[in-house]
This record gives sequence, structure tokens and C-alpha cells, in this order.
Amino acid sequence: MLGIILNKKQHYAEVALSLLVVMICVSLQVYYPLSKVAFIVIVLWGMGELVFRFEKELLKQSLTFSSPFVIFALVTVALQLLQPSYDLTQTKLDTQIRFLYALPIFYLALRYRLNQTFFWYGIAFGAIASGLYAINEVVSVNDGSIVVTGRAKGSSYEIMFGDISLLFAVLSYLGLKQLRDRSRISNIIFILALLLGTVASFLSGSRGGWVSIPFILIFVSYLYLVKYKVSILKVSIGVIVSLVFIVMLINIFSLKERALKPVYDIKQTFTGEYVDTPTGQRLEMWRASAMMIEKAPWIGTGLGSYHYLLNELINSHKIAQQIHFHMEPHNDILSVWVSRGMVGIIFMLAMFLVPVYRIYTHVTMHNNSDINVSTAAIITAIMALIFGLTDAMTVDKFFIAVYIILMAGFVSLGSFKGMNDEKE
Repeated sequence: MLGIILNKKQHYAEVALSLLVVMICVSLQVYYPLSKVAFIVIVLWGMGELVFRFEKELLKQSLTFSSPFVIFALVTVALQLLQPSYDLTQTKLDTQIRFLYALPIFYLALRYRLNQTFFWYGIAFGAIASGLYAINEVVSVNDGSIVVTGRAKGSSYEIMFGDISLLFAVLSYLGLKQLRDRSRISNIIFILALLLGTVASFLSGSRGGWVSIPFILIFVSYLYLVKYKVSILKVSIGVIVSLVFIVMLINIFSLKERALKPVYDIKQTFTGEYVDTPTGQRLEMWRASAMMIEKAPWIGTGLGSYHYLLNELINSHKIAQQIHFHMEPHNDILSVWVSRGMVGIIFMLAMFLVPVYRIYTHVTMHNNSDINVSTAAIITAIMALIFGLTDAMTVDKFFIAVYIILMAGFVSLGSFKGMNDEKE
């Protein structure tokens, strides 16, 4: 009798956790306050589990995945204590401390296994919601022609909205593969999510995120050829169809000029001429970052230092004054290198790569029983790193929440309990 009651409690807890994750995925892009509430509930629930239902072995397994996040946050705090505070309002130390939430979240994800149907559908509906929101936000029809006014930004801002929409679109494709045998309606939903998530990304004009597309096509092609033994002809057709769809979106939404403009800006910049465009500003910010890194390459100059040092360089006429208002260099690697040095870079990369490595090696050890979960984790890490080339993701609380929840979700979906015992 007691066993039945405990099993029911476990089931209800798993359903509740799954619904909270669905709430985050669906509302994240279109109504952030709702996803924020769900995220806080998950964090508090995880803390409660750690305190009141503590299990040493479960903590050990949780640290297997969460330790890079926790160490990155602690290293950030430690390095900040060694650095002068140029501008306390720009340190964003509270945002960096949020990486500590990874521990209770992973602990919770390992105690209660997410319902995989809820999880994949949550991502799919998140992609669909993003696409519909973007279309409603910036698309109109005038005299039979599609007119795009401005850039879609959802409940965050253009770059983040576009990047997460594209990530959800790609993950929806994996959801299609994972749940493809459910029903025809299920297939339609995931295909629609793939299409609308991509549409949302293009309507956001987030060019930095588009850079990830060829890398994802190459990775997925390799996966199909090597792991799934799909013929080269079928893989080639899939790649061609994907490229045709992308070209169609560029033409439909008149994005050709925006897509190609960075090429011209980069050429102009390398002639020694400053170009006052988003791409030109980024290149100038990166040049400024290289100068700042020389000051303290190993431990950085501290959070909040970028803006202060940038204006020093502008006042000494080494950098164009047009970028004086930027608080970050719009590049994760440079942002961390300037503020936390090479020490910070090492732990930041570990935060992205270590959980993926642990998931991948475990899946391989289990004869690829969770291959779609492993693939999703790898793709999420790859896309996050590429997104970070044109925006500072690790200082954005919006992105931090998404990344931790997704990684914890992949861990929860896989059969990871007892993995430490098996390796010993």
C-alpha cells in the first residue's frame, strides 16, 4: 500500500515538473513573466529537495552535470574580489550567481524523470508560439505583397528572440524523430514547429544565429550518414530542401540585403575604415576588447570594467567614439576574457562542453539508447557557443535560464541514474 502511494506521489511530481518545463518553453518568448515564475518554482522546489530529501548519491550525480555551472559562478565571484569595481551597476554579479541554480535544477531533474512527450511538445509549441508572435508583430500584407516592418523581438530583444526561436526549431526536428510513430497529427505539429521557429528567427533579423545553420546541417548530415546509416542521396536531398527553404524565407521577407550586408562591412573594416553599422560596431568593440585583454590576460579586469575601459580608449583616440554606449563587446568569449581572463574562459567552455561530454559518453555506453537526447544536448551546446560569437549570452539571465533548463531536461530524459556506479 505504501509503495503504491509513493509511486503515485512520484508520478504526480513528474507530471508537475514536466508541466512547469512546458510552461517555460511555451511562454518564454511571448510572455516572459510566466516563464520566470515557473523557473523560480523549479529552483525553489530543487532547493527544497536538496535540504529535506537529501541523498548523497543523487547529489554526486547532480554535480556530474552541474559542477561546471557552479564552479563558473564561484570563480566569477572570486575573481571579482581581486578586481577593482569600476562600476558596481554594471557588474551584473547577480546574473552570474544564477549559474548556481544549476545544482538544485539538475538535482530535481535526476530525482523526477520528465515526461518526454510533454518535454518535446513543450519545445515544439514554444517554436510555434514564437513564429506566430513574430508574424503578428512585424508582418503585414499590403496590396498583395508581404511587408516586414522592423524586427521581431518577442518578450526579450531581437537577437535573443531569434536565437532561441532557431534553437527551438532545430530541437523540434529531433522531437519529430523521437515521437514520429505517435500519430500523423504529431508529425504535423513538429514540422510546423520547425518551419515557424525558423520563420521567427529570420523575422528577428538575428544574423549571428544564422551562422549556426551550416554547422547544424553538417552535424546532422554526419549523424545520419554515420550513426543512422542513411544513404548519401537521402541526406543530400534533405540538405538541399533545407537550403531551398532558407532561400525562400530570405526572398519572401526581403532579407537578402540584411543577410549580405555584413560581408561588405567586414571588407570595409579591413581597409582600415570604421563602418558605423551593427557589424562595424561589433568589429570595433572586438578590437577594443583585444586592447583590454592585454591589461590582465589571465584573471581579467573585473565585471563592469568593459564600459569604463572602452571610454578610456575612446578618450585616447584609439577607438571610434560611436561605440561609447556599449556595455559589453557582444561576444561571449571576449566578454569573459576581458572581465575574468583566461581562467574564466576555461571554466566557461567547461560549462558548455562537460555536461554534453558526460551525456554523450553515457549514451554511447548504453548502445545509443538515448541517441536523440545526446544529439539534442550537443546541438544545444554548439548553437549556444555560436550564438555567443555575436552576443554576450552568459551575462543574460534570459539565456542562462533557458540553457540550464534545457540541459537539465536532456539529463532527466536520459537514463542517467547510477551512471557513476557503472563507471567505477
